[in-house]
Amino acid sequence: MFDGEVAMYRGDYANSRLTRALSAAAIPKLALRFLLVATFLALCILSASNCGSRSPRGPLSEKADLVTLGVEPDPLPDAQLTPGDVLNVTRNDICTKGYTKKIREVSASIKRHVYDSYKRIKAKGICCEVDHLIPLELGGSNREKNLWPEPYQTQWNAKAKDRLEGRLHKLVCEGSLDLAEAQREIAANWIVAYKKYLATPNSTRKHGRR
Repeated sequence: MFDGEVAMYRGDYANSRLTRALSAAAIPKLALRFLLVATFLALCILSASNCGSRSPRGPLSEKADLVTLGVEPDPLPDAQLTPGDVLNVTRNDICTKGYTKKIREVSASIKRHVYDSYKRIKAKGICCEVDHLIPLELGGSNREKNLWPEPYQTQWNAKAKDRLEGRLHKLVCEGSLDLAEAQREIAANWIVAYKKYLATPNSTRKHGRR
């Protein structure tokens, strides 16, 4: 009986030592985990990064739209992406009824590429109309270097530019304005041209597409 009690005591003692040893080994692991977490948080704070909120492509997705980032879109196109481009046409050509319907041809793939180039995303009432910088009714081409995603939500928007296009087309067809001059002015800065020929973006002048 005595030998059995001794054996039991020895077993309990051995288990107790093993438990203490495992506990002691776990302490450094917990300390290491705590240190790693603290270091990560400190780096996040120092770098002012949004930890855990990054997109799969990095801090800003390549598809991120300017509006979602709180950036007011420029009503003028990027001169390098969209310098403007014209066809070899005359005043008689563009002033012929139905002219633009015959040549208007911009594929969906080209429109997608234009959006991608400007990092814009189509959104109803906000963005955008893939527009011709030099309009078809003034001899502009359908080539990509004459296209850009024109915003709706700014004062100088697609609707305002449409009014300018109609005004310039009317002046060219009347013989009051040279076609090449109209093309240069609208390509250089259509807002300046608008102020010159229509005064304000709230003008009530109307025109129909040719």
